[in-house]
Amino acid sequence: MGVLDVGVPMTPKEWRTWLANAVVPNPQVYRQYEQAGEQVIRDLVTPIVQGAQDNLAAMNREAAEPAQAAGEHEEAVVALRRKIKRREITAKAARVERDRIRSEEMKLSQLLESITAAYERDIFIRDHAEDHLNYLYDRYPALSRPQFPV
Repeated sequence: MGVLDVGVPMTPKEWRTWLANAVVPNPQVYRQYEQAGEQVIRDLVTPIVQGAQDNLAAMNREAAEPAQAAGEHEEAVVALRRKIKRREITAKAARVERDRIRSEEMKLSQLLESITAAYERDIFIRDHAEDHLNYLYDRYPALSRPQFPV
């Protein structure tokens, strides 16, 4: 049985604290602990990062539709202004059209806010995957802890 064969369940944050306070016989053993623990963390974080990247790519693909709708919305506003200026539309019809355009604008605005929030969340998860993992372990204590070499 080697030095690193014994595993203790703990979170990455707890392991980093243990490693900072560990008393090890020599620097080579410390490096072995460090490398083994970093590998465990890397194995845990990789699927989180990959999932966030997949979500970001999907959001980029889906954002093309609202962007196109926003362009069409802008064209509708310009066309309505032109019709009003040329007096090609009655005041009542202009109000109905204006209300329809405002309704579409509100829908696009809400969609933009939800996409922005989801995008920011996934960027944080992608860039701070270990912090997110520690948050999950703190939030859900019933999650099984990975085995770190001690």
